[in-house]
Amino acid sequence: MKKYYINNGEQNLGPFDLNDLKSKGIDRDTLVWFFGLERWSRARSIPELKELFRTSLKRREGGFRESVDDETASFFKDRLLLFVAAGLLLGFGILFYSFYITSTITQDEQRSHNELQESKELFMQERVVSVQALPEKLPLLLAEKKASTKRIAQIEIELAIADQNLAAAEQELMGARYFQFLRMSDVRQQEIEAANKKIEVWKDEIKLLKAEMHGLDTAVAKD
Repeated sequence: MKKYYINNGEQNLGPFDLNDLKSKGIDRDTLVWFFGLERWSRARSIPELKELFRTSLKRREGGFRESVDDETASFFKDRLLLFVAAGLLLGFGILFYSFYITSTITQDEQRSHNELQESKELFMQERVVSVQALPEKLPLLLAEKKASTKRIAQIEIELAIADQNLAAAEQELMGARYFQFLRMSDVRQQEIEAANKKIEVWKDEIKLLKAEMHGLDTAVAKD
């Protein structure tokens, strides 16, 4: 069997057979000599040693592929975590905004309701005082006309408040529909139904007030 000698840059080593050379980690530029070779030559110039370099090259290529795969996996993992964090922040922001809109609509509706109640009570008090203060000698027709005129003014106030409440209810319905993906289906449906009921209530209120005003306008015009 052929024996090989190698030079590591400081001394000559050997002899080694072909299997021994595989474990020595020689490269293409390692100086090699064996009996029958005129002078020391580079390992790449010796045909039977080329297989050693192919194996080493395949091993390096495999290591490079593993390194690239690891870096690619790490890159996509970092980006995935970033997208998840951004999605969570966006979701919490939208959820907070929806709660804020719902709370604002509820407060505005309660304020409008209180104003309407106070306005009705004040009107009734003024009406009672006015009726008590009327001289008994004044015609009943004049008293009714004045009461009708005041009621028309009161209805105009109530209509303005009812219009505000209707707009608030419609905004609440829009909010319930727009942010529906953030709620459970049952809760979302309940909110939508509640908003629709409020809209119908205020529409009926406006319809009744307008009908009453029309009747008063007609009565005043006849008088």
